[in-house]
Amino acid sequence: MDGDGSIDIIVAGSGLVIIDRTSGGSASVLSGVDFSSVQTLDVDGDSIRDIFASGKTGSVLLRGTGDARYESPVAFAGDVRHASADFNGDGDEDIVLAAGSTIDICDWNSLASILTLTVTGATVTDVAAADVNGDGHSDIVAGLSAGGTTVFYGDGALGFTVPSIASTISSASTLTVPGAPVDRVGVADLDGDSAMDIACATTAPTIEAWMATGATRRCALAARALDLECADLDGDGLADLLVATGSLAIIFGTP
Repeated sequence: MDGDGSIDIIVAGSGLVIIDRTSGGSASVLSGVDFSSVQTLDVDGDSIRDIFASGKTGSVLLRGTGDARYESPVAFAGDVRHASADFNGDGDEDIVLAAGSTIDICDWNSLASILTLTVTGATVTDVAAADVNGDGHSDIVAGLSAGGTTVFYGDGALGFTVPSIASTISSASTLTVPGAPVDRVGVADLDGDSAMDIACATTAPTIEAWMATGATRRCALAARALDLECADLDGDGLADLLVATGSLAIIFGTP
């Protein structure tokens, strides 16, 4: 976050704190607002990481300047779920904002909505963006209050389709997670087969993973997830799951 070539850690709580892994020092970026989720992204294509954080009292976008400093926050009302990817092929990350039953894709510069997607019969509880079906274009995975996810498959030019026939991840419009609504969703290669898998944190509380092969995996949680992130923590080529439940649970990916 400060341009020194080392990965830093952002802690969300009563404000945002960046921990420098090189020096061990920390700096408060924003205080006085309770956040439960934070994501880094490069919204303006300047190779400097920006921050989007959300919580029950509101959400903010902080554009980075490259020296661990940030421009004045851009505020959004409510706990807006968020993700980012290039959906229109211009090389810049677009911001996905989900609230209620709508998903807005926003231009990075004006933050104006350039496309709105609607989910029928459910509230969108979380969103993730990745190339789910391996066609080279970014897709959107929406976690649903009714359980399961809806996948919007992108064409790289702001076009999206929701196929009606479900068989595997690459063709499924809705992935059903039995028994519980979805709190959080993540997309990554959890088993090392170079295909994207979808992980859902449910209200049960469990982690339910729908693998690209059609297989499913399940892991019980001690409490409902406040946040779910995917990263290869141990360098084995498999994505791992970081689940914040009040404490941090790490679920390592396996073949």
